[in-house]
Formats: sequence, structure tokens, C-alpha cells
Amino acid sequence: MERRSKRKPGLPLVDLVSITQGMLVAECLSFRRAARMIGTQQSAVSRRVRALEDILGVSLFQRHRDGVRVTAAAHVFSNKRAMFFSSSTSPSRPPAPRAAAPSDV
Repeated sequence: MERRSKRKPGLPLVDLVSITQGMLVAECLSFRRAARMIGTQQSAVSRRVRALEDILGVSLFQRHRDGVRVTAAAHVFSNKRAMFFSSSTSPSRPPAPRAAAPSDV
């Protein structure tokens, strides 16, 4: 049986692990410290963030020997990510049922 993707053609697939690791690098301003915090290799975090940057088509970090600097694109991405997660994690409530009027009874 052939398995088909439900995503629309042309839309990049971004995994949450890459997003999470990218945000951790931004908080730590270091790939090494971010990797240490999550208990993985620095090279693995770097590869995931580089793949995320390739999908997005922008550099999220300026890499330097002593750490990283967050780019303007990373700030925009972070704001969009925050808006997405705040709207997708807050449950939407259906409208409260209206009370029956005496004529409805």
C-alpha cells in the first residue's frame, strides 16, 4: 500500500525538534551550550539548525568562534513561531449555550 503525504506540494516540512533546538541556540547564543543542555552533540544541533535555515531560506544566526548572534530573520521567525504556538495551544471554546427563553419551553 502506497503512503501519501497529506501536506500540500511546495510547502516545506519543518519539524518541531529543529524549531525547538533553534530557539534554544538563540537563548544560549551558543550551539555548544544548547547541545549540552539537551544532552546531544553540538554537530547534531548545528545540522538541524542549518537544515531549518535551508528550508526557511534565511540565516537565523551569524556564527562566530565565540558563539552566535541572532539575525533579524531569527527575530521575525521567533515572533511568528510564538504567535503560531500561542494560537494553536490555546483551546478554542465553543460559544456558551444560550439559555432557553420561556417561549422555547
